[in-house]
Amino acid sequence: MELRAGLHLLDVGSGIGGPARYFAAEHGCRVTGIDLTEEFVFVSRSLTRRTKLDHAVEFLHGSALALPFGMAGFDRAYTIHAGMNIALELFARFKGTNELTNWLSKVDAYYEQLLRLPELIGT
Repeated sequence: MELRAGLHLLDVGSGIGGPARYFAAEHGCRVTGIDLTEEFVFVSRSLTRRTKLDHAVEFLHGSALALPFGMAGFDRAYTIHAGMNIALELFARFKGTNELTNWLSKVDAYYEQLLRLPELIGT
């Protein structure tokens, strides 16, 4: 992913925030991370304050399947080791129901949108 100072990145499944802090410190990016695990968000915020990067990095508790904001403000998006968990969560929701075909089409659409993200946000 091409990075430069001033870009606003979305970290989907940010965990405890290591990559977000790295991109902020080393590339001058602003990063918003979202994670489903509330404890990870708490730890990521704490570590970010300790490293004095809270001016450039923020973490939100929420689901990647229902982002609490639009994509218009982001220049890039990434996920590291979270994509499979998102797919597994969707699978668990629909396992044993006739909704599985619908779920698979949603997963395909989700990944298709992720792949088209640079085009969709005009980069």
